[in-house]
Amino acid sequence: MRNAFLAAAIVCAGLFAMPASAQEAEQTNVEKRIVLVAMSDAEALQAPSAPLTRYARIVIEPMTYSPLIEADNRKKSKAKDFEARFFPRIQNTLDAWNAKVPADSAAGAPQLIIKPRIQSLQIVSGGARFWVGALSGDSNLSVSMQLIDAASGTLLANPTISKSSNGFAGAWTFGSTDNNLMNYVAETANQYIIRHLNIGPSAAAEPAAAPAPAEAPAPAEAASPP
Repeated sequence: MRNAFLAAAIVCAGLFAMPASAQEAEQTNVEKRIVLVAMSDAEALQAPSAPLTRYARIVIEPMTYSPLIEADNRKKSKAKDFEARFFPRIQNTLDAWNAKVPADSAAGAPQLIIKPRIQSLQIVSGGARFWVGALSGDSNLSVSMQLIDAASGTLLANPTISKSSNGFAGAWTFGSTDNNLMNYVAETANQYIIRHLNIGPSAAAEPAAAPAPAEAPAPAEAASPP
């Protein structure tokens, strides 16, 4: 165990010694990996029973917690940390989608409600990883999202996103894998919405709209007299 701590300290010292540009590049690579893993995980989740593209407006409600989290102030503090990573991602996606239809045109149009809930949460702190290492246990996070048709109350989907971080990996990275666990879950939720709104990397799908009327053929030019 002592050797493991020593090796981790050496790695950590090396990271602190990296130039700022190298640290930024490494952070960018981490973010790219998070998105790629999230895209793959989102693809494996059960699809909604109806296309989300039929909704001109999508709103997300505040996060709710399971009773075990609600009763634990330390867990609630970590839950707030997760929310700070979760909501900006989701809201950016929804704002971009909702902006495609003007508010006056969206009145009376189909609306989707997203209800997120943290079902379980155990995030080991960086301090615990530093002093206790793998003995402080694994980190885990499980979040569900109910997608509900606002008019009928029909539940279209209720995907649950669950991730865990091995205690030994957390000890080796001084808690960074525990910390990134929340980013993976938040980005997976975001990629699930993106995937089922058919938003690709280069262009976003528009909400369904009535087809434009066909243009009348141009009148034929009169023949010149001989």
